[in-house]
Amino acid sequence: MVRSIEDINTHERNDSVNTISIHASCLNATRPSQTQPVGPRFQVITEFSEGVCVPTYATNMPMEAIESFLQKSPMCEEGDIMLFDRENQRPVASVKWRIRPTELGLQVPQRDNLFHDWQLGLLAFELQTNKAATLSCG
Repeated sequence: MVRSIEDINTHERNDSVNTISIHASCLNATRPSQTQPVGPRFQVITEFSEGVCVPTYATNMPMEAIESFLQKSPMCEEGDIMLFDRENQRPVASVKWRIRPTELGLQVPQRDNLFHDWQLGLLAFELQTNKAATLSCG
C-alpha cells in the first residue's frame, strides 16, 4: 500500500506504531567514496541485522527502482528498507512498520510504504493500480 506521510500522521490515533529510524550506517553505505565511480542513481538499501545495511538493487530507472523497493522483503524482523537517491543524497522512500492485531489476537507488523518524493509516490501508485487492473482482468 502506498501512503503519503500526511496519511500516516493523520491516520487513526489508536494504532500502535513502531517507527524504525534509518540508521546512519545505512546512509553511509549509499555514499560513494572519493575513489569510487558514481553508480546508478537509485539504490534499494536493506537492513540485514541491527545497523548493518547493504545496497541490494541499483538502477537509473525510477520505475524499476520503485518496483524493486515495493517487492523487497525485510532481511530481519521489522528491518529498514529504503530507496535512496544518490544524485540528491537523500532517502526518497522508506518503510514504516505498524503493529496490528490479527483476528486471533496475534500482534503482527504491517508495512506502510512512505514516499518522501511526491513524483515517485505517484509513480508507485500508478504501478500498483496497473498491477491490480492486470490481475483483475485475468
